[in-house]
Amino acid sequence: MNPQHYTADFLFQNAYQLGKTYIIPYIEQVVPLKGKRVLEIGCGRGGLLQACIEAQAKEVVGLDIDQQALEQAKNFLDGLIQKGKVKLLTMDVYDYSPEEPFDVVLLKDVIEHIPQQDKFLKHLRKLVQGYVWIGFPPWQMPFGGHQQLLSHPFLSRLPYFHLLPKNLYKKILEWGNTPLSLQNMLLEIKDTGISIERFECIAQQANFKIVKRTCFFFNPSYRFRFGLPIWKVPFPFSRLKWIRNFYTTAVYYVLATI
Repeated sequence: MNPQHYTADFLFQNAYQLGKTYIIPYIEQVVPLKGKRVLEIGCGRGGLLQACIEAQAKEVVGLDIDQQALEQAKNFLDGLIQKGKVKLLTMDVYDYSPEEPFDVVLLKDVIEHIPQQDKFLKHLRKLVQGYVWIGFPPWQMPFGGHQQLLSHPFLSRLPYFHLLPKNLYKKILEWGNTPLSLQNMLLEIKDTGISIERFECIAQQANFKIVKRTCFFFNPSYRFRFGLPIWKVPFPFSRLKWIRNFYTTAVYYVLATI
């Protein structure tokens, strides 16, 4: 899909449909959202927040540092905000101190953008008393560099080239006339991209227990973006440490506080 197709409405609907039909049912195999206080970190346009309200969450808070994305979220969720069912906050997660921990925290395609992920997970532990759902693309997967955001018709479809040495990767991005702001974002992801093994290690160090994990050949979001089926990585391929990162396009976790 060409980057110009990622409109605010598309991003809202994609997150909403994915949340309603897959993410929330996935979480509710472990814990129902009904009556729960829910926080989404990196909520973007708010589609997943809408799905949480429909799942009868008691309180829903969306937090993001992208002010433009939250302004768009306000337009989509205005009725729910007016009724006091949804609250949106523009701030850094490290500056957020809720009066009491949340029951459930959600992070969709967020942790791979965050530096010092071990520090982040330790801080996250202070925000939740219950469960965390996290979904992310392992860095080594075919498009773990988010190169699908490029407008260049060849580079946007070229798998694995984000794994090249940083200097060479940067040269290729420049050759493809990638805008400087997008270059910087993709290079930052190269620095912060995370593997399955690293995530599990730092999650356990932060005193989270892994309750549920699923690896996907086809990211569930591809169903709504490209019409592809949801395809899980079967055993034993989901257990092949390090190698699985190269063919797992998304991994979902439910973590519990210890």
